[in-house]
Amino acid sequence: MSAYREYPPSAVLREYVECYWTRTGDIELPAAHRVLPDGCIDIMFDFASNRDDAFVIGPMTRALLVDAGSPEDMIAVRFRPGGAFAFFNLPMHALTNARVEVANFWKDAGPFEESIIERASIHERIAALERALIARLPFARSIDPRISAAIKSLKRTSGQMPIDSISSAFGMSRQHLTRKFEEQVGISPKFFARIIRMQDMLRRAENVREVDWCTLALDSGYYDQAHMIDDFRDLCGISPARYLSSNSH
Repeated sequence: MSAYREYPPSAVLREYVECYWTRTGDIELPAAHRVLPDGCIDIMFDFASNRDDAFVIGPMTRALLVDAGSPEDMIAVRFRPGGAFAFFNLPMHALTNARVEVANFWKDAGPFEESIIERASIHERIAALERALIARLPFARSIDPRISAAIKSLKRTSGQMPIDSISSAFGMSRQHLTRKFEEQVGISPKFFARIIRMQDMLRRAENVREVDWCTLALDSGYYDQAHMIDDFRDLCGISPARYLSSNSH
């Protein structure tokens, strides 16, 4: 049985880090399961692959299929949208849909990886990972406060605030907002809004016994049910009804 758990970061990293997460065991699903886009960037250690490397997993624009029945032993840090920008000296859009070794970005990646790998327990590994990130804080880049505010606005409105309204509110052209957002988050604000809207729709659907798809679509900010289904299928490869059904087992 595969077990997924999340652990909160310390206060000093809360601005940058959403959580640490682990997944261990064997997936017992009849088919591959989907990891949905969330606008975040992760650093992941995959101990089940018999490799000692740490990978940066960039923001996804499509769902990632994970094979069923595969053994899992992972530990990772999930950065908040924009949070990884502080720790990597490159534009975040260079990481979009990418899986790249941390060694390509950090000169001291070797000691960083060893500090995690040599720990025996999950809590020791998380503590070592947190210490490694805290050690980098003096050199961290600052995300543009307007981008941070834009992220919060889109989350607060479940992705329904118009991009033109956001750019106007923060004194930026839509084009400049998009360039800065792609640089510091890795995707455009419009695409990020689609992800947030999708996540909100799934939360609504999971909290009711029987889904009224037409009402759900309108409440979640879609034009109609067809728009919701098409948008979800574009992001995730299947319809929302099929996704919910496959994840209810």
